[in-house]
Amino acid sequence: MPWPTPQDYNEAIQNPQQCFADSELRSGSPQLSPLGLPRPITGNFASVYRVHCAKRDWAVRCFWREFSDLQTRYSAISAHLAASRLPYTVGFEYLPRGISVKGEWYPILKMEWVEGELLDTFVEKHLAEATTLRVLADSWRQMCAALDRAAVAHGDLQHGNVLVSNGRLILVDYDGMYVPALSGRGSHETGHPHYQHPKRSGSHFGKYLDRFSEWSINTSLLALAGKPDLWKQLNGGDECLLLRKTDYDDPASSAAFLALKQHSDPSVRDAVTQMSGFLVVDPSRVQPLNGAVAPGRSGTEMPRGRLRSAIADLGALVVPSVPRQVLAIAAPGGSGGPHWLADHIEARDSDPELPRAHPGLKFLLPAIVLFICISIAMVVVFSAPALMALLADLAGLTVSGAALVVSYRRTDLVRRAGDRFAGVRKLQRQSAAVGRAVAAVERDRSRMTDRHERRLAELHEGRTELKVQEGKRREALETLREREAKSTAERLVKYQHDQEGEVKRALQELQARHVHQLLRHTTLWTASMPGLDWLTKARFFALGIWAAADVSAEKIRTIQEVGESRLLSLVTWRVETEKLARRSAPKRLPEEAAATIISRRAQALKQIEAANRASKEKLTLEEGSLVSWLGERLGEHDRRETRLREELDEGMLGVDADLARLHEQLAEIRARLRSQYAALSPYRNARFVLYLRSVYPWRFGRPPAASRAEEAVDPRP
Repeated sequence: MPWPTPQDYNEAIQNPQQCFADSELRSGSPQLSPLGLPRPITGNFASVYRVHCAKRDWAVRCFWREFSDLQTRYSAISAHLAASRLPYTVGFEYLPRGISVKGEWYPILKMEWVEGELLDTFVEKHLAEATTLRVLADSWRQMCAALDRAAVAHGDLQHGNVLVSNGRLILVDYDGMYVPALSGRGSHETGHPHYQHPKRSGSHFGKYLDRFSEWSINTSLLALAGKPDLWKQLNGGDECLLLRKTDYDDPASSAAFLALKQHSDPSVRDAVTQMSGFLVVDPSRVQPLNGAVAPGRSGTEMPRGRLRSAIADLGALVVPSVPRQVLAIAAPGGSGGPHWLADHIEARDSDPELPRAHPGLKFLLPAIVLFICISIAMVVVFSAPALMALLADLAGLTVSGAALVVSYRRTDLVRRAGDRFAGVRKLQRQSAAVGRAVAAVERDRSRMTDRHERRLAELHEGRTELKVQEGKRREALETLREREAKSTAERLVKYQHDQEGEVKRALQELQARHVHQLLRHTTLWTASMPGLDWLTKARFFALGIWAAADVSAEKIRTIQEVGESRLLSLVTWRVETEKLARRSAPKRLPEEAAATIISRRAQALKQIEAANRASKEKLTLEEGSLVSWLGERLGEHDRRETRLREELDEGMLGVDADLARLHEQLAEIRARLRSQYAALSPYRNARFVLYLRSVYPWRFGRPPAASRAEEAVDPRP
């Protein structure tokens, strides 16, 4: 069964003695409009009436919709506000059996009535008073700090729910209020869109609910205090102070955001910069107005002592098959594993320097060949004997050096060292290739995540747009419902007026017939007045005047010959007789006649009632259609979001498997590299200089002992 409409409440509250269960409200009277009907103040889903009682006035809130936990919420809110003793709230009482409408009882909220001005009205009235607006902004910040300390969030901070009473801020309408006892529940409303975070939904419900609204109102107050012309420039007062939902949806092209960023007051510029940053995060991450971080600093930095464990936890989520003790060394300053693994995770390949068995030998032979070619060319060009001899000696030395190099390279130890170095370089190339593959997979993983996040954000925007469309359609339905109720009330008033008019006319006709009939039966012969003797009456009889009904103005004008005094007596008799007739005329229409009129007009009343029922049924169907439409589209959004998350999970399974496999390959390659490094240590002394010492021991101050040279060339144990 649908709950009462605003018109239903209007009709019921006209009789407080019958509709209210509360004794104080029963003795009160509602505030009336100029038409003499109760004056409601309509909100999102309730009508508020001011009721004058003997000791004080009350605001009576009548709900249009049913919420199963309404009493639980208001009980929790009442208990918390009573304990907090905030000076910004008023007392209230939730009455489950509050008002009777068409024989059914419905709950109401009985709240103290506060005299004051709405926030936007007060601001517009004091635009030219910068000090007043700055004091108001200070009071606003103090109120926000008090609410935050008390862990209270109003849920719908906007100009229509904030009163300025004798310089004091008062909050009204607690339907969406959050207190700690309600933690874990959702919100029945999302607040006025011109004051709320664009990403807010019904699932957001916590002490952070008011933070974005607090920033919006505070920024507007500071901006108007420094530049009141912004009120006209940005069309302030049109269901907002300065900022609107369209500004939050696209701040880059917002004229309001641009004007505030160019404001002369640095506090306004800082505030709008903060708000721009809040628009891209979740509403729960908006900083409190009384404790916001400075622009450019993060309020969510992780303590350095926890950074290493956080990275390890992240690694365990991304690559579950890699042991945790291996992943832990990825953190800055990590320990407990080889340095090469940390370098690989950081996308570097800076292995320790390898032992060098023959430095420069790679380029030594080409240098010798080049020297020989140059020497031959010089001999051919200059043909000098001394030069030729010198070049010949040099050529001999070169050939000897080349022979030594070739001999050194052919030793078994150097050949084995070369093979081992080639294996190490191959493993290094494999390690670099696997590292690049890991980086590529991680880039693909990041792109996949970003793509799904964008698509989820698009779905969220679509859901928000659906909510906006629902709000607009509900507003249209409420407007249509009010219009239909008003039309029905007007038709009923007209019907009542017409019926009363017809009864009145019938009564007048009955009275006229009664008077005429009495005048007709009252004869002149029975009249007794001075000047009307029997001779005069005989003369009047002869002139056609037999009864009082025969005396008329036309008749008097035709019988002037009887004399003025006799005519005056005749007229006086006629008037007195009519007065007597009117006094004896019926004062009310007989019941049969009244019933005849009512029955004749009953068809019109039935048509009005039928039209009213049809209108209500149509509105109920349209509301049901709206609910069905919204449910289908929200369901489609939920299904699409579920599919996206499933696709992401499936894709991540493959990516995580590839990452785990690549990390296993890296671990294997690094282990082989470590064993190769250990195997190269015996070849650290297999250098060309030591080989020369073994060939020419006298050149290097050592005896020509074969055993000592052999020991230098082959240092194997």
